[in-house]
Amino acid sequence: MKKWILLALLSFPGIAVASDPQPATEASIRELLLATEADKLVDQVHTQMMSLYDQAPEGEGGAPTADDVQARHRHARLSAFLRSEMGWEAMAPALIEVYRKVYTEQEVQDMLAFYRTPTGRSLIRKQPLVMQHSMEAMQVRMKTLEPAIRKLIEETTPASRGRMRVERH
Repeated sequence: MKKWILLALLSFPGIAVASDPQPATEASIRELLLATEADKLVDQVHTQMMSLYDQAPEGEGGAPTADDVQARHRHARLSAFLRSEMGWEAMAPALIEVYRKVYTEQEVQDMLAFYRTPTGRSLIRKQPLVMQHSMEAMQVRMKTLEPAIRKLIEETTPASRGRMRVERH
């Protein structure tokens, strides 16, 4: 009898494979990305990139001055280029593929169920603020670590080691 059951299971691969995790579908991934407002996140990345560009020193392509027509033109072209190449429409296929490689259909459905709850919606709304405060905390931490990092770099740079040997003698 056991042989017949095993034979039946092997004869119908759909039955034997039914317990295998099914890869997430493009439609469910798109739904998840939209539910989590990934499109807004991609826009925020563009804004942050332009902000970094604007903070760069003038000679390194920083924000244009009011009277610098070429720099304003370069700034506008860079912004348009980044929006077209790094915007939601350009990035969605790559993100969908990443999610497809990582998550099963069941996981995507479970996440969708969570993000539809009041707590899930709250997480989506508050996550940018959490990220902002996290970045600020890391910047403060890096400032306190800066002297130790500088010392470590000096100690591990070959030219510095040579100077240290000379100073010891």
